[in-house]
Amino acid sequence: MQELQTRSEGLKGSESSQRLKTYGANILKPKNRSDALNILLSQFKNLVTLILLFATGLFFFLHDPADTLIIVAIVLISSILGFWQEKGAADAFEKPHHWDIGFIRKFMMAFGITSSIFDYLTFGVLLLLFPGMTE
Repeated sequence: MQELQTRSEGLKGSESSQRLKTYGANILKPKNRSDALNILLSQFKNLVTLILLFATGLFFFLHDPADTLIIVAIVLISSILGFWQEKGAADAFEKPHHWDIGFIRKFMMAFGITSSIFDYLTFGVLLLLFPGMTE
């Protein structure tokens, strides 16, 4: 309390007015809204996507078109789903007055399950494409 120069009873009206003039209102500044292009490009910045893109290039140079197309499809579908999910979340965040428990429940049921299923499918396809060494 000494650091903030206050006491347990709070500030007096004149002190409060003076601090409001000096420091401004105690509100958060709204974050700049991400545009659709930035959200889409951000989908290609995670480690798994970068590894898959590297594998795509590797299979392309090894003249394996089937695996190349499968990995490209995985990356594109993953990026589109991620974009859709982030864009929906950004739009929902812009309108917090529309939030209610029903909206949140529907949102999580749709996007949470979709994201989880696609994650499992992605890793399943990767296991099929890159089988482990067996003796």
